[in-house]
Amino acid sequence: MNMRTSVLLVVVAVAGCSPRGNHTVAIDSDQDFLVDEQGRQLIGQLAPRDSRGNYVYADLATARSETDGDVTVSLVGTTLQRTDGDLIDGVIFDSSSNWQFRVEHEIADETSCSDQPTSAKIHYRVTMREGGEEAWSDLCPDSCAVPVQGRWTDLGLYGPNSSTDQWFTFACTEAVAYKCIGYWAWPPWDDVDEYQACTRMAMFDACAENIPGTFDGTTVGMWSLDPNEPNPDKRYHGQPDYFDDWDQSQSIDPTKPYFEGGWASGGMGAICVSKYRFQTVKPDFCVGRMPDPRFDPSGQFCDEILLSSLRNRGALTVSESPIYDRGLYTWRHSSGRTLTTVRGYYASPVSDHLHPPEPGYCPVRSCCDSGWAGTCPGSPNDNWAHGFEGIVWTQIDAGPRLDQERVELQTCYDGVRNYANAAASTTTTGSGTVEPPTDYDDCRTEGYIFKNPQLFHTRPLRRYYNPAIDDYLATTKARPAGYTKGGVVLGHIVVRR
Repeated sequence: MNMRTSVLLVVVAVAGCSPRGNHTVAIDSDQDFLVDEQGRQLIGQLAPRDSRGNYVYADLATARSETDGDVTVSLVGTTLQRTDGDLIDGVIFDSSSNWQFRVEHEIADETSCSDQPTSAKIHYRVTMREGGEEAWSDLCPDSCAVPVQGRWTDLGLYGPNSSTDQWFTFACTEAVAYKCIGYWAWPPWDDVDEYQACTRMAMFDACAENIPGTFDGTTVGMWSLDPNEPNPDKRYHGQPDYFDDWDQSQSIDPTKPYFEGGWASGGMGAICVSKYRFQTVKPDFCVGRMPDPRFDPSGQFCDEILLSSLRNRGALTVSESPIYDRGLYTWRHSSGRTLTTVRGYYASPVSDHLHPPEPGYCPVRSCCDSGWAGTCPGSPNDNWAHGFEGIVWTQIDAGPRLDQERVELQTCYDGVRNYANAAASTTTTGSGTVEPPTDYDDCRTEGYIFKNPQLFHTRPLRRYYNPAIDDYLATTKARPAGYTKGGVVLGHIVVRR
């Protein structure tokens, strides 16, 4: 078999563009699941925490008006009501910590807080201050606040109220603690467990650590695994088979949702996640909680399990999402040369799931773990040995809505089609970019990354050169021995988990 050798990743400069539009909340009559957008915040970006990291919650029993003194306030659903019938405006609540919250005014026009219809008819502008300071500041400067009964720990574990508790937490309308009530219609007063499963799903907090694994605006569909459903497996949408296809625009339907994961309550997070979603996270990203089936034979991909079996394992909800991202991995050939690509499937050499992007390539981590004859950079347990570089977007406007100037990451070949000489590395082309080396003119698109640094878990993706083996390496990690110093920055790539 003839093979391309000397592989080089290329980045093409792309003009800035607007982010994807919001997805309207809907119920699919055929699939009967709710659709909305995932988010990264549980309560809100500015939500205060106490000394232990838990979210600060308010107490209805402490309500007082700046003009009327102590008042009695009840929380009905997500609406605050004074028993005397007066407006809630100006009412102050003390908290579990040294914070105070003040309701400035009600907002009955929901479109002023959100561009999507929700189940909450009343929103609020809420300010906060710590330690009785004079100045009050907005809790949700870019949206509105909604009171949610109960409280939250630092790990995102929800604590419902007892019959005598009067605690509640102000959540911003873009935060998932509210989205699961207002958009997905899974309020905690209906089913606490499904509500918690929803908040984990909405953040893709698979490891139950209150660490988001998604980005604001990622469309997701979710449904409950109702034990009365006679045939839940009819809803299964399957997985794409894209690991051999260079033409990414043809291999994935961006409008189609693909099976993503099964979600449990409390501290469990995800029961499992899908094969494609595992490929977007570093190996063993949920150590001690969810075995990684790429390397641990006790693990299993969600898409290998019937939905009815997921339900029996404790999953309460199931989610689907379009594929906007790919995991970028570095592979290594026995010659020592490297290939950095979204192609292939990164797994253990003894796993049925291992799918090299080209014959003869081995996952960097697995090569080292298995005592491979080639030269492995670093120890089997360091970050380099894991091979995971970060996230590449399949569409130019996908991913976090930050600096929208992206660059197109490509892989280029020198035209030599000899398997023994297969190798890979990266560079940039286009206005203001770095051209690929001479004769590297057969280029294919990998996806899109940021042109500039972001204040959002990004690392520079650099290209290094090893003259001894004529290899161009693209990596976000430290320069391995033998490669030239400095490196060319191709762009900035998100390393989200």
